[in-house]
Amino acid sequence: MTERREPIGNERPWSRRDWWALLLCMVPGFGIGWLMARYAVNVPYWDNWNILIYSEAEGVRVLHCWGLVNEHRVFIPQAVRLLLGWASNFNVLLWVGAKLPAVVGLTAVEYLIFRHRASRIEAWAMVPWLSAFNFSLVYWPLWIDPRPLGSHLALLGFLVGLWALTVLPRGWKAVALAAAGAVLSSLSFFSGNMTWIILAGVLWLVGYRQRRFYLAWGIGALAVLVPYAVDLVKIDSPLKTAPTAAFGEIVRYLLVFIGSPLTATHNARGEGVATWLGLLGLLAAVVTVALVIRYIDDGLQRSLPWVSLMVWVGLAGAAAGAGRASIGVHQALARRYVNTSSGFWIAVVALCVVALWGNRTSLCGRWTGRAATVLPVLIMVSIAVLAVRANVAAVTGPRLTRFSEKLERGRQCLQEYETAEDQCLIVLHPKPEVVRTVMDWVAPSQPSFLREPGG
Repeated sequence: MTERREPIGNERPWSRRDWWALLLCMVPGFGIGWLMARYAVNVPYWDNWNILIYSEAEGVRVLHCWGLVNEHRVFIPQAVRLLLGWASNFNVLLWVGAKLPAVVGLTAVEYLIFRHRASRIEAWAMVPWLSAFNFSLVYWPLWIDPRPLGSHLALLGFLVGLWALTVLPRGWKAVALAAAGAVLSSLSFFSGNMTWIILAGVLWLVGYRQRRFYLAWGIGALAVLVPYAVDLVKIDSPLKTAPTAAFGEIVRYLLVFIGSPLTATHNARGEGVATWLGLLGLLAAVVTVALVIRYIDDGLQRSLPWVSLMVWVGLAGAAAGAGRASIGVHQALARRYVNTSSGFWIAVVALCVVALWGNRTSLCGRWTGRAATVLPVLIMVSIAVLAVRANVAAVTGPRLTRFSEKLERGRQCLQEYETAEDQCLIVLHPKPEVVRTVMDWVAPSQPSFLREPGG
């Protein structure tokens, strides 16, 4: 008698239940949106002043966004901010909110990648994890910081490329969409440069064998990466003068980087805990990948997107460590990395879900079947407990309002920028003279951030 099997994602049509699952993934986004509306402050902060400088520059102003910022090519996020600034008379709150559509987009793409080979119960089981990590409060106060956008777009571009190659039928359409995702990724943040390399491997693993695809991919990669390398040689970046990090420091940095989304203390005191969490995370990744490949039907293809995501996150962490580990490993705990490193834990959980509910092969006997059930459950429960603890710690007490109050003080100083003390303006930019110079340019046009709230 043939065992009945529930149709997997690519066998069943898109239904109302899939829409509901996708919508539920986004529910925490409404809470994040409320927090943005409640605590964000309409004032430029640090790198944002570059956008105001570009707005006053001569020539085609969008092209000024092309230059590197430290080691990052952030052309797309800078151009988005410039266009939003022109459209709103430089309402910085739009820059704050711009990251939310990017996070919604990458969450949707992750769901689509997972659903492709998942049964309905697997797809629903993944919903709370996508919500919890992509809309994590551990990222606070970066949710109301008007600077971050590039790292979100870099991850979104990588996921779009991964979706195109692993879900769509093989052909030029899939390769073109993957290349578009790689362009978005590499023109948004430094880690996006890894996208070309990783997706080239995915091309091979999903069955592309014709040379023309690799020739086109190589031309696209060179067109983006060669100008980047040329500009990187030319610029004066603080990382160029930093001491060279030892291999052990880079490894430690990577472990802390991976462990940071589940760490309750994001300062030097949390470094040891994050290191152990990163080490255990790598062990969990190895275990879940082995279980899926060994005991789940089509395990290699089911694990491919999530192993690729782990590698992308790992290379991003290692690259950051190569430049910053010698300054201090604890820098890997910076909350700006949380949205990137969370991708690692999403991948681990995705593999746990597949190991639990995927169709098992005949190799999975009585005892191995129990192990394939118990180990993923233990991993998922541990991750859930640690994630709740880290989220609570992130917004407990004054942590929720501290950054908002700091920006509000800076905004008040900006009203009297000509006479304000340097120690007041330094809240908004490390060089107060930059603030005064830019304000002399833009103040006559009364930008939005100079108006009183509600005015």
